[in-house]
Amino acid sequence: MLKKIAPVDVSTLQDRIYERLKGSLLVGEFQPGDTLSIKALAEMVGTSAMPVRDAMNRLVAEEALVRSPDRLIRVAPFTREICDEHIRIRMHLEGLAAQRACRSPDRAQLVVRLRAINRAMFDAIEDADIRRAVEANKDFHFAIFEAARYPQLLQVVSRLWLRTGPFVATARRKPSDARQMFATGFKFHDRVIAAIAKADVKSARYALSGDIRTATHWLQKNYDFRDDEATPANG
Repeated sequence: MLKKIAPVDVSTLQDRIYERLKGSLLVGEFQPGDTLSIKALAEMVGTSAMPVRDAMNRLVAEEALVRSPDRLIRVAPFTREICDEHIRIRMHLEGLAAQRACRSPDRAQLVVRLRAINRAMFDAIEDADIRRAVEANKDFHFAIFEAARYPQLLQVVSRLWLRTGPFVATARRKPSDARQMFATGFKFHDRVIAAIAKADVKSARYALSGDIRTATHWLQKNYDFRDDEATPANG
């Protein structure tokens, strides 16, 4: 009889680098307009340039990154028009996800998980750690997407977050002010959790949409769109 063999990671190096870069964009490790160096990223992850280049090309195809006229690869710009469009779509799709989460057979476990994530965000706010707050905020929303059990919805919203993640990360530029934004988000999250716990579809959708709308309003007031609007979308 064969001895038990440990599972083998069959994902390619390019896939792993892609997921790592994608994760960095989702939690705002990069901001709109940032230049990404293939050489520097390859050194960071300890690989040759080729798999990094291939992973970045996938993100260019998904419009999370853009190739500028000087052939540099940058995080995609985030103009007012893009912001308005993305946020409206997110409010509709994430509201649908919240509705679906209310009907999840694992709703009780989801509520426990969401409370833990929201508590982690609160602790990050108290510590004035905006990076942790950004990551906890992302985890909260994605826990709801996963609970919706709509794979295509998760795919579409994930792609939207590749663009909005770097935008949200600009809150780090004004950490003292950003604490208020995340504190307000914490309260909205509490409303979302309460609605899901009661399977209150309407309230869950309304609270999550309010969270997105309020955070975006703060970011728009504190973000200078002029640089992005002067940057070509692609070269």
